[in-house]
Amino acid sequence: MADGILGLGSGQASTLNQELIDKLKDAERKSTVEPIENRLDAITRVASEDGETSDGEKLKLAAITAKANELLEAVEPFYQFTSSGTTVFDLKSANTTGTSVVFDAASESSLNTGSTIVKVDQLATRDVYQSVLINSANLENDINDGELTIAIAGDDGLFSESYTFNTANKNYEELVTEINYNANITASLEKVSDDSYRIVIKSANSGEANALKISQSTSQSLGFGTTSTAANSYTSTDIPVAGSIVIDGETFTLDGTTESYQDLATKIDASATFNASYENDKLIISRVDGAEVSVTQDDFNFGLASSKNGQTIQAQNLNATVNGVEYDISSNVITVDGGLKITAVEANDPNNPNDYSTISIEEDSTYVETYLQNFVNKYNELVELVNTELYSADSPMRDTDSLRTMMESIKDKIFKNYGENGEFNIFNLGLDLDKSGTLSVDTERLNEVIADDYESLKSLFFDSYGKDANGESQTIMGLGSELKEYIDALDGFEGILYTYEERLTERQETLEEEKEKAEKALESKYSLLAQQFASYATIITQMESSFSGLSLMIEQSVASN
Repeated sequence: MADGILGLGSGQASTLNQELIDKLKDAERKSTVEPIENRLDAITRVASEDGETSDGEKLKLAAITAKANELLEAVEPFYQFTSSGTTVFDLKSANTTGTSVVFDAASESSLNTGSTIVKVDQLATRDVYQSVLINSANLENDINDGELTIAIAGDDGLFSESYTFNTANKNYEELVTEINYNANITASLEKVSDDSYRIVIKSANSGEANALKISQSTSQSLGFGTTSTAANSYTSTDIPVAGSIVIDGETFTLDGTTESYQDLATKIDASATFNASYENDKLIISRVDGAEVSVTQDDFNFGLASSKNGQTIQAQNLNATVNGVEYDISSNVITVDGGLKITAVEANDPNNPNDYSTISIEEDSTYVETYLQNFVNKYNELVELVNTELYSADSPMRDTDSLRTMMESIKDKIFKNYGENGEFNIFNLGLDLDKSGTLSVDTERLNEVIADDYESLKSLFFDSYGKDANGESQTIMGLGSELKEYIDALDGFEGILYTYEERLTERQETLEEEKEKAEKALESKYSLLAQQFASYATIITQMESSFSGLSLMIEQSVASN
């Protein structure tokens, strides 16, 4: 028996299901959504590791822009108005001899050519003082021993600026900390043996203007200076067994055998200049006129820690001559014409007239070939990268006209003639171009130009100045200026690469909107179709049920006949 229209009587309602809808939807998606996705993929894709797919248009454009900027960097040294102020033609080399100084400069190109001769007579030093030995067991104890005064010489050498530090209720570490609050002085507590320390005090800077004068009151337990409670008298902390003491240039001596400490006081007091006494195991000395006293010693411990009141290094200025000019300054660093920084590190032998340091600055044209080769390499790399996209059938680049225009403009600027009369070009000054369009450096020719006609090479890249047909002054741009300014503008506002990227972004956004609309339309269409299928299935099921009853009645009627 025939199945009839729509397969009635054969249970065909079940064929109107979701599987059928999905197949219809997929078939229509291939013709509506997938073409848009393919165009988006051509813009945004990233190359696969197996190499079957390449980067999309966006990444290709970024690579071309990056390569153009590399060419821009390679052009920069040939641009006379470079932001660094240094062109390849300004580069210099330096040769040095001697060990008494170190030469340095922010940029060798800024230095004047020629030789600089330096002879160092003495280095600038800073004052360094040390205290007497401090037993480690006493480090935490309060000093409680009067005041420590530190004066700074100043430019006039008068020690008019001074600072006083009270040792009351202060241990050694606390005293050092307080001294360090002053920017002109540095102090440290340094371990000098297994169980001993010293306080070391230094001027913060070198030179005579930064010299220190240290004095202290009472028993002078630190060993700095020699003043007592009165500024015009001295009190010892230890009495010599034998030796000499010098007071304002006058020497007094103990033989250490028959003479006593009181004998020394008597000798000094016998002088018309000084008063002296021996009291409580202390030698007290002052001048009759009340003036300040200068006390030094030769060969015994008089409580001064050294023959210069604890001083281990005396502040002094740098004395040096640079190209015959004498310098007497507090720093070991001298900066001379052109920004040459000279740092003295040791004194020359005063008895050897040939012991000095020199630096010779010369123009160095060897850099030209190196930088020119780099420029050629970056140009060739850009040409190869762009040509690959221009002449490849698989290239995702849509705006090839912009790329072609960019390269034509770059080539026009590189290959044109320059100079006031158009007499200079890259081919007569050391560059070659082969049949494939690859640029190369003719080393032999370039070296001839560098040796014989260096100024012409500069004139190729640098601007020249002349007059136009009307006699008006005009600037004729060189290769460096033209190429640098053009490439610099490529990815700037309204530049070719900038415009390309803007249009590419607009295309991507438009395609994403179209894709979204197409997907929504597809979803809406097949959602409605699913509802229709459900209705059709109900109707067909009802019809198949009715047809089944009618078929049974016909069969029964035939059987009764």
